[in-house]
Amino acid sequence: MILECLAHDDFAAADWYQKAADQGYAAAEEELGSLFYTGRGRAKNYNEALKWFGRAADKGSLTAKLFVGLMHYNGEGTPQNYIVAAHWFGQAAEQGEYQAQLQLADIYAEGHGVPQDYVQAYKWIILAAACWPAWSADRESSIKARDQFAAKMTSAQIAEAQKLASEWKPK
Repeated sequence: MILECLAHDDFAAADWYQKAADQGYAAAEEELGSLFYTGRGRAKNYNEALKWFGRAADKGSLTAKLFVGLMHYNGEGTPQNYIVAAHWFGQAAEQGEYQAQLQLADIYAEGHGVPQDYVQAYKWIILAAACWPAWSADRESSIKARDQFAAKMTSAQIAEAQKLASEWKPK
């Protein structure tokens, strides 16, 4: 009942998330980061969003790790830093967060913050594409990106990436 009421009042929800986040609850820190990021229940503030996402990420939240990576990649609340973005995407991707895997594939393909490496890009795009539901437009765009990467690779590189993907296990 209380949660239903809070769902209709973003400001009240933000106040409760703030209280829980102030006590160190990672889930509340992540939610508070999201509220600051989107401007729901709190004024949009990328600096605050990054602070709260960072706290939750340090406690292991995969979604928070993804957002810390995205914010560094896009320069939201912090100067743009591809190296830091690659670090956070890598942490979340290694734990199986498929949106982070997609971002990491792009980072390797473009050489943003890491040496350009199509084998790694292809590995991560294979893993990300496998996680999206078959009907998802994101799955289709992942498959399209995978095919674009493959066009720039040798058959040996593709085979190596496929092997790495098949051997991959979340950490």
